[in-house]
Amino acid sequence: MMQRLAVFALAGLFLTPVCGQPKPPDKQLWVDMAYSASPSDRLKVAGEIGGRASMSGEDWRVVYLRPSVLFTLNSRFAIQGGVGFFQSFRLIDQLEIRPWQGLLVRWPKVGRVSFQNLVRLEERLLRSRFLEKAIVIWRLRYKLSATIPLNSTKVQEGTIYVPAYVELFTDLGGNIPKPSANRLRLSAGIGYKMPRDWAVEFSYIHQQARGGPLEEFLMGDHVFRIQFKH
Repeated sequence: MMQRLAVFALAGLFLTPVCGQPKPPDKQLWVDMAYSASPSDRLKVAGEIGGRASMSGEDWRVVYLRPSVLFTLNSRFAIQGGVGFFQSFRLIDQLEIRPWQGLLVRWPKVGRVSFQNLVRLEERLLRSRFLEKAIVIWRLRYKLSATIPLNSTKVQEGTIYVPAYVELFTDLGGNIPKPSANRLRLSAGIGYKMPRDWAVEFSYIHQQARGGPLEEFLMGDHVFRIQFKH
């Protein structure tokens, strides 16, 4: 049932015509489905497929696939790794391959609220018809997320909860004299835990960016996200 809902949502995202005059993306819709399985108590394999599109008249769409693996060291620490494949269409025809490695820290837990800290390093390989050759950009990301159950003490079947996070992005190396955060995401939403370990989340993401360490973060994208999770 959930797989069919996710497929219909993704199909609607990419079949909806984009109208209006071209302009930089301002409002975006993200739809994705994430599935995970645990071959053992410590090992988890996961995959995510999704799409993104502008709702502001910009002819801009992206589809992506992100397989990953997580190995739990103990109750607090885990290591992760994966690779992302992002294909942009229409205005920017670009393929990005994004291997990454990360450390997950499950801490702290305050009452019924569970926090997670994820630090990861990405190697972004970009290919485009506008580039003479592929370029590589190194990026560091830090994400602090929280899950807040509203009608129970923990997230279980029938639980309504609030997923929220803040994430900072920093480009490294190349022509960057001093690494500094150049992108910021703030997100909050509402989720519902369904039978068979499925969940659906509706979130709002506010995304800001800046050109350099001496500049202020500018008002950026408004993202509306629908996510199906297992």
